[in-house]
Amino acid sequence: SAMAVVPWDTAHIGGMGDGNMQFNSATVYNGIYYLGGGDYSNQSKLFYSNNGFTYDTITAYNSARVVGDNNVAKIDTAAGKLFFAADNTIYGAQLYEYDGINVSLIPQPVFAQGATVDFPYISALKHFKVGGTDSLFVCYESNLNGAEIWKTSLNPPYNWTLAYAPADTISGIYDMVNFNGKIYAAARYGFIFESADAMNWNVNASSANAWGTFNGDCFNRLFVFSNRLYAGTSRMGGGAELRYTSDGIAWSNCNFTNINTTSLSAISGFSVAGGNLWIMINGDYGSLYRTNANNQTHGMSFGPVVTESTDGGLTFDRRSVNNFGEFDNDG
Repeated sequence: SAMAVVPWDTAHIGGMGDGNMQFNSATVYNGIYYLGGGDYSNQSKLFYSNNGFTYDTITAYNSARVVGDNNVAKIDTAAGKLFFAADNTIYGAQLYEYDGINVSLIPQPVFAQGATVDFPYISALKHFKVGGTDSLFVCYESNLNGAEIWKTSLNPPYNWTLAYAPADTISGIYDMVNFNGKIYAAARYGFIFESADAMNWNVNASSANAWGTFNGDCFNRLFVFSNRLYAGTSRMGGGAELRYTSDGIAWSNCNFTNINTTSLSAISGFSVAGGNLWIMINGDYGSLYRTNANNQTHGMSFGPVVTESTDGGLTFDRRSVNNFGEFDNDG
């Protein structure tokens, strides 16, 4: 097919003047765009923008943040509040709530395995209604003790319940969605866990070992679109992969055009715009792209690629070239 690259404009560049700031989370809350990030050293910040171009810092977080917060990694909105998680390798990952004025620290659970400091990352933050009750689900990541999924209410008092603690070798659970009456959790080493009550979990048999390919480093993104569940892999050196299911049992491959998926490393994000499904793909190893004329191969693309599906989420075509001209971006 003919590649239809769309024009892109720079929304912002320069790290908000905060040095080596990387942005890893974003959402819209009360009509305002929020962006979270950090320098993975000793600085984390939460920014906001009314227009998507000009950003200011949420000063309430600056005064409430725990020493050691180095990245605002996950954001979710529920119960009229913005919840956000900060990585912290000194005291363990921290969870906050923001009501548009004040930022408050939410007490951590007493982990099933290991001390709080042993869980420095929150790898997923989502809210779901299960059994008629709205709950906030927080996935803590630990290379020492494995991942743990905890749930709590959306308002104080925050009473924590351990929802799931898989094998210690499953160090991370990176995304969660609600699909066809079940909660699905994307995990390390090519497993997707599923549960009808968010307490009793099983491996989605069809997805085990990354659909039997065994070289899937992890499932890192899940998304629901057009009555289908989509699952994207992160596969260092083997090419990112995207599949979908309508029933949670049978999975089918999505197709890509004008893109060499074997050079891509991870499906990193989903979005819906104009009624179509868009996905972002990390390309740490470079990606060849083809021009419309003679299918000639041009250049290397060391960075994120934006693709769009115009056939209902079955085939994806490239919508960006060469990382918008910034060759040093990798994801």
